Amino acid sequence: EKQPETENEHQNRKRITMSSSPPRITPPDPLVRASQTLLLDSQIRDWVVLPLLVIMIAAGLLRAHVGRLLRPAPKPIDPIEGRAKSALQRSSRLRSGAGGFLTGN
Repeated sequence: EKQPETENEHQNRKRITMSSSPPRITPPDPLVRASQTLLLDSQIRDWVVLPLLVIMIAAGLLRAHVGRLLRPAPKPIDPIEGRAKSALQRSSRLRSGAGGFLTGN
């Protein structure tokens, strides 16, 4: 004799039968392609793409060199003045807690 199934068993059986059905497959849209190939004529490649590539590389190099030439030269620093500035920086770091190495005890 079969016992009546509980509500939980009924829900579980229902879930199993629903999940075992195959997923719906939608037909592909004819206007959208999954992969598109780009055909480039050899004349376009030789007379447009390659010269543009050369121009972009040359412009980048030129901009880097012009920027280096336009940058002002560093001013020479007196050795005594440099040591004084360095000592001031070290003392201010030490007073501020030495970057967390010294405690305030």
